[in-house]
Amino acid sequence: MVTVTLDKQPQPTLFFDYQISIADKALAKQLAWTPWQTQRVGFTDYLWQETCLECFIAPSTDSRYLEINAHPDGRYALYQFEHYRHPSTLPPPALIDPIQQTKAQIDWQPDTALDGTLTKAGYSYQRRFSLPLAVLFGADHAAHPARLHPCVILRFADSYLYFAPKHPMPPDFHDRQYWTAL
Repeated sequence: MVTVTLDKQPQPTLFFDYQISIADKALAKQLAWTPWQTQRVGFTDYLWQETCLECFIAPSTDSRYLEINAHPDGRYALYQFEHYRHPSTLPPPALIDPIQQTKAQIDWQPDTALDGTLTKAGYSYQRRFSLPLAVLFGADHAAHPARLHPCVILRFADSYLYFAPKHPMPPDFHDRQYWTAL
């Protein structure tokens, strides 16, 4: 389950809460979920090749969109696209924080982290982070999130499972027609 909420105080900020439950112990043991590691926090490319918590966000003003990648151990990346998978360079261009003039970063809430904790529902995994809207859309004050697409890539041993509210087959999380309109 993924929950995205907007808190307007003290500044408009999106909060992302990813909760994964696996009922089967044998399957939970195969999940490639690295525990939280403060020393790993930082911008890292190609996270979609591992277990990855993602969200795509499109503003109300045009065809551009952003991609957030977050790894359970603390690594993250934020990318910007002009339109569907463009530019097509790998890695994609990093989102630049308009205030700091550096690569944008997410704000982790590591005190909410769960790493395979046994609950009534099974084994629970959780990560929570936030991102101010000012970082997402910079000086474009007319822009606000118009479409969201939270998704998750889970690696189990040598297999990958792709989860999103909706997506085509094969999975393509960039396909805007499957995103949720706000």
